[in-house]
Amino acid sequence: MVKCRLCENDFDYRREKGCTKEFCRSCMSNRHRFALKAACIRYKGGGCLLCGYSRCHRALSFHHLDPTQKEFGVGGAHCRAWSKIKAELDKCVLLCKNCHEEVEDALEWRPQDPILTRLNQLAAAFKPTDCDFTREGWEQYHPALISFLRLNS
Repeated sequence: MVKCRLCENDFDYRREKGCTKEFCRSCMSNRHRFALKAACIRYKGGGCLLCGYSRCHRALSFHHLDPTQKEFGVGGAHCRAWSKIKAELDKCVLLCKNCHEEVEDALEWRPQDPILTRLNQLAAAFKPTDCDFTREGWEQYHPALISFLRLNS
């Protein structure tokens, strides 16, 4: 039995199960998820389309401009090919949680709200960043690893 350096859970180390001697399978899976969200955010410009917020990746989400065109939620697309994820991202805009809630509220209650006009104008002018998905650089987005590195530095 080995103790994971991130979550501190004990696990049975077996290389063929996808874990390492330092990190359990769950933490290794999170590595992929954090790297994928970071790549999606880079592809969509790195920050909220409306206000520019970019500090915390957890506070950023993808809003489908036309919900009828939505094939899948980007947040749950961990096992899909990068080309399919990019195709779905092209139907979305990147918004911070505050702007996303304002947009959703305007869509539901105030269809003539200026925020919707501004959103559509910015979305039409937006050109995605050319980037590929890579698992490099995920460490800076993993909350447990950030705490771990702070404690051990």
